[in-house]
Amino acid sequence: MPQVAGYQWGFQSSCERAAQLHGVKQSSIVGYCECVMTVYRFNATLTDWQAAYFYSANGRYDEEAKVLATYKAKLARCPLPAPATSKSIASARH
Repeated sequence: MPQVAGYQWGFQSSCERAAQLHGVKQSSIVGYCECVMTVYRFNATLTDWQAAYFYSANGRYDEEAKVLATYKAKLARCPLPAPATSKSIASARH
C-alpha cells in the first residue's frame, strides 16, 4: 500500500497549501489539517483510500471527491481556522 501512504501524505500537504492560499494563519494550519487527516484515517476504509488514490492518479477528481465526501459530516469536528489578518500577512512577509 505505498501508493495509499503517498496519497495520504499528499492529501495532507494539499490541505496545508490550500489553507495558506486562503489566507489562514500559519499557526492554525497544521492543527486543522491534522484533524482532517485524523477523521479520514479513523473512518475511511482501505478500499476508500485505494479508490481515492486511483481516481486521483487517473485525473478523475470528481469521483475522488465523491469518495472523500462520504466523511464530510464528520469533518465538522475540525474547526475551520481563522483567516489571517492583513497585519499578520504583512508581518509574515518580513
